[in-house]
Amino acid sequence: MKNLAFILLLIPTLGFAATFKHTDTILRLAVIEYQIDSDIIILNGFESAGTCPLSAEGLVIAAFRTGTSGDRSYSMALAAKMAGKRVTLSVDDNSKNEVGQCYVRFIETKE
Repeated sequence: MKNLAFILLLIPTLGFAATFKHTDTILRLAVIEYQIDSDIIILNGFESAGTCPLSAEGLVIAAFRTGTSGDRSYSMALAAKMAGKRVTLSVDDNSKNEVGQCYVRFIETKE
């Protein structure tokens, strides 16, 4: 019974095992008008995040969600890109859009 209790306590922490984050400058931001949940961000040096797909440069592609939260995140990323500031980007490879790109979990500016 104690083993079962331990396993049940461990299960919620396993959900966070697929979270990846990286801090660097933004290589690319893109808006794709004809698709939902497809505006993307690519950070320099972000080379691996579980099953998240990679760009032609071998870097993780993260998608912003459509709607207010995605708009806010994209605006922050655009300001950081224009200012040449580093950001920390987090993705979860269990949360993806229709084409398999991992969603932005959070983004924050650095420095």
